[in-house]
Amino acid sequence: MVDIIERGAIISGIGLSRIGRKTGIAGLDLTVESATQAIVDAGLSPSDIDGICTLGETPAADVCASLGIEPGLIGGALGRFGLQSPVVEAFEAVATRRARHVLVYRTVNMFGGSVLPAPGASTSAAPGGSSAPQMERGRPNPMADIERMIVMHAYAAPNWLAMHT
Repeated sequence: MVDIIERGAIISGIGLSRIGRKTGIAGLDLTVESATQAIVDAGLSPSDIDGICTLGETPAADVCASLGIEPGLIGGALGRFGLQSPVVEAFEAVATRRARHVLVYRTVNMFGGSVLPAPGASTSAAPGGSSAPQMERGRPNPMADIERMIVMHAYAAPNWLAMHT
């Protein structure tokens, strides 16, 4: 199957929405912004899109309704390829002719507070020597090494995608 994927599909367009913390901009708006850019970059129109593969916070049905897309293929699950699963799924769909043009997107509301510690939580030394808050009940904060990850440029999806492809 890998040979089919390598020879049967390409990434033809890329889009990126505005980025910021606590912008107040809805995830759907940001997704539509980046998806529209990707479609234009590929030289397509929304009516050309016949598949969507995604991971993230913006439901495919909402994106389809906003862009006027009626895909025959909707996919997206965290599979054996981790965060790259939607990309691999799109490649397989095109390579096996289940779809011709697949929009892949990932909407993430970073630092929205879901994994950050409660206000007033204790702190401890994190990897790299910084002081990072701890989660309740003594569990380590999963975001404790975020500074180091950002510095290493490893926390951006485009970098993960480039590394895996």
